[in-house]
Amino acid sequence: PLRDLLETPSSTIIAHPFRNELAVLEGKRCRMSTWDASSQGGWARNDDPLRLQSEDEAATRYSGAFPFFTKSVELSGNALGACWRGDDLIVALETGEIVSDDRTLAASAPVTQVHALLARGDVVARVSNTSLTAWRAGKLVDEVSMAPTCAATHAWLLPASAAAVLVGDGDGIKIAELRADRWVLETAVACAAPSLLCTAAAGARVASYTTEITLYRRGDATDAFRLEKLSTIQASD
Repeated sequence: PLRDLLETPSSTIIAHPFRNELAVLEGKRCRMSTWDASSQGGWARNDDPLRLQSEDEAATRYSGAFPFFTKSVELSGNALGACWRGDDLIVALETGEIVSDDRTLAASAPVTQVHALLARGDVVARVSNTSLTAWRAGKLVDEVSMAPTCAATHAWLLPASAAAVLVGDGDGIKIAELRADRWVLETAVACAAPSLLCTAAAGARVASYTTEITLYRRGDATDAFRLEKLSTIQASD
């Protein structure tokens, strides 16, 4: 089952990290689905639909474990991003609002992109096309103007931090952490503006250009904000 976020040209699919539930965001509509945890599924062989393929066989069609629709919610604006906080789905709208079900958790000026959204406890943090913004219990606590090109949750600082994200901009990769209700930014890597960031416990994978993927790892314990370059993979257009 999907346990992360997946973006397509027309929708964003975000799965709950623990429950068999996912949300599909399409414009102003949010559709919720679930699936039977006891069911088994996979890609079926073309010559024997009852037999699941092995990893080295060509995928033909999916068999079993399909999510089934549970409800649909109309939003007050186009959804640009989402995250889960416990059992609640938090959605960032182009209007600048952060909503959950019928409640508005926070609000700002309209935005055109949401690179990352994080909700922990009473803190909601958003990385948009114009700024880093954080609210606590619905009240703005800090906002830093910048022009991010991408962002991702900061995996190894997050357990001890109210909000921590990796942010890419024209100067490279920065680590932004909310400390005492103030954003603190540290430069992790000086490089060209990355177009994609994703993180894991061991490091950050960065697509710096359309034809290059660079793998970084966390620096030593003396500098929690430094990233060390491991390797670069060249990719076609």
